[in-house]
Amino acid sequence: MSDSIVFCASQRFRKPLGLFIADFRQLLVNRGIFVEILEPEFEDRPEEFAKLTEAERLLDPAYRAGVAGAVFEHLCKKVFPARRCFIFNQDGYVGFNTAGELFASFALGKICYALHNRT
Repeated sequence: MSDSIVFCASQRFRKPLGLFIADFRQLLVNRGIFVEILEPEFEDRPEEFAKLTEAERLLDPAYRAGVAGAVFEHLCKKVFPARRCFIFNQDGYVGFNTAGELFASFALGKICYALHNRT
């Protein structure tokens, strides 16, 4: 069975998460390790929108209409098949959706990691 890891994070951290994953990939390549990396697919929204709280983002009708499907898709296509889960909780922050992904990972018996020890 090949190894895989899913990264979960609030969309407010999409840029630092992308940099972290790039560094992680390079570290794996340098060590000759293959791990399938499953990344979140954040909507292409302005950074100001991504930094809003979930309650504020839910005021946007288009976001509200699509968020449940996006989270469900991430769970089904990325969290469920992954062997490991990495919570990118910069500064200890975990949003509602990421908390759900962490809960699902734990319930499925996955090995879970976090960037910050406050999770």
